[in-house]
Amino acid sequence: KDDLANKQIDRITRPSKSKIYAVAGVDQKSNELVLHASNPSSEAQEILIKLPGWKSDKEARGQVLNSASPDDLNTLDQPNKVAPKDVTVPVVSGTIRHTLPAWSHTVLRVPR
Repeated sequence: KDDLANKQIDRITRPSKSKIYAVAGVDQKSNELVLHASNPSSEAQEILIKLPGWKSDKEARGQVLNSASPDDLNTLDQPNKVAPKDVTVPVVSGTIRHTLPAWSHTVLRVPR
């Protein structure tokens, strides 16, 4: 007879997965930091990005691509249902604070 049958012996919890995926690099021709951030979640997510060593208080400019549903697509009847929109984000003391919309991909360019 198995004394452990139907008994909980341990509880395992997984850390929550990151809801934001991001990558950054420097465009050396324009001398700008280029940040890509994706939010594959159904909820908007705030990001806070500190840029140590990147001296800039100029606003970041870029585009965001999002829609109300991850299943949305452009059609002949709705050719701009999913289309990029311009966005500007302030950079204060080398820090970017921005809310990524649900189901979105944002590209920001931060000048030096």
